[in-house]
Amino acid sequence: MLFLSHSGRILLLISTLCYDKHRGIDNQTMTRALQSLRQIIPPEALVWTIGLIGLALTDPDTQGVLDLCLFKQLGFEGCPGCGLGHSVAYLLHGDLGRSLETHPLGPFAVGVLCMRILSLVRDTTRFRAFQSQP
Repeated sequence: MLFLSHSGRILLLISTLCYDKHRGIDNQTMTRALQSLRQIIPPEALVWTIGLIGLALTDPDTQGVLDLCLFKQLGFEGCPGCGLGHSVAYLLHGDLGRSLETHPLGPFAVGVLCMRILSLVRDTTRFRAFQSQP
């Protein structure tokens, strides 16, 4: 329940962060918004959220410029994680069939990450509510 009470505040802070300097948001306001956002959303949850947003914004049909697969860099043909990023991107674009075809654990990974993000935010808000009690 505490997470829901903070959701409006989180959306307000994120929308504040989207405005640039030319629209009247000064650096001090931006700094305060970032500090407030950091108090609500733990850094780990923010990293996972940015990663999911990044995959949602990419085109899964194109090959990436940067390949982070250690197995490919060492010369192996494939690894258990190959295709997982593409699978998540397909799922976030609404293509469940191609997501499962690319990597069968893609939808499971999205579910795990979403549960982890919600768990981190929930625990943080509970901890803050516990600290503020007299």
